[in-house]
Formats: sequence, C-alpha cells, structure tokens
Amino acid sequence: MVNYILSKMIINNIIDENELDNYHYALEVLFLKMVHFIMIIGIGLYFNILIETIIFLYIYCSVRKYIGGYHSKNLYICLLLSVLFIVFLELLLTYKEFFDEKIIFLVIFIGLCYFYQHCKNYFLTKIKNNMVFIIISSAFLLIIAQKDYLISIAYAIVLNFFLFKLSKI
Repeated sequence: MVNYILSKMIINNIIDENELDNYHYALEVLFLKMVHFIMIIGIGLYFNILIETIIFLYIYCSVRKYIGGYHSKNLYICLLLSVLFIVFLELLLTYKEFFDEKIIFLVIFIGLCYFYQHCKNYFLTKIKNNMVFIIISSAFLLIIAQKDYLISIAYAIVLNFFLFKLSKI
C-alpha cells in the first residue's frame, strides 16, 4: 500500500524520486501509528471505557512526548504492551472502589512535579502549560467526583514514570 501511494505521488510530481526513501519511512510510521491507535481505541470500546482510554492516551502521550521513556525495539512487543496497558486500565477501573480520589489526585500532582524536575530545559515552557492543564482538569474531576477519569490520568502518569525509569536502566 505504501509503495502504491508513493508511486502515485511520484507520477503526479508531488514528490521527487530522490526523496522516496524518506517518504517511504514516513508513510510506514504513519500507518503503524494509525493501526496502533485504532487497536487501542477498539480495545477501549470493547471494554466500554472509550472516554477513559482517550483520557489515558492524551495524558500518556502528552507527558511522554516531553520526558521520553522506554521504547520497545520490536513492533509486535510494542503493540502487545499497548494492549496490556489498556487491559490493565480496565482492571484498575473494575476495582476503583479501592482507590481514594484525594490520593489519586496527590499521585497526579507528585508525578507531574517529578516530571517537571526531570524534563529537558528546552521543554520546560511547553510541559509547564501542559502540566497546569492536567492539574486543573484533575482538580475539577476531583470536585465533580469522576473517579474513573482521575484513575485514567493517574495511571498514565504512573506508567510514564515506570517507563521513564526503565529507559534509564
């Protein structure tokens, strides 16, 4: 499919043939990310936790973008881990009665403070705005007692913490 799209782009003079390798790589990455995203959303739909999955993905990706973390060297292991992350989110949400909302909020706040301290200097301004948004959103969710959404945010932050630490080993 990638080769078909690239051949059409060359025929229509959209790209130069000398740039074929770069575009091939970019399209492969784009398709893999789309498949990855569709799988995760599909699993969230299957477990009936679509909103929680979207919140988790947004927080997970927005924090990970700035702090980095462990990256699997194998595509299939990456996909498997992503599936397991959402299955574990479902498990956390199933046993949500064991979590106190104020402790969840505290985990979110402490986790974000930790990431702020360990973020590269050139990302500080960008991540600060993102963290303020996450904290205000979490406080709002705490006030309106949306434990499922708070758990999704806290889980994304805790998972980022572990993957960040794992990348340093």
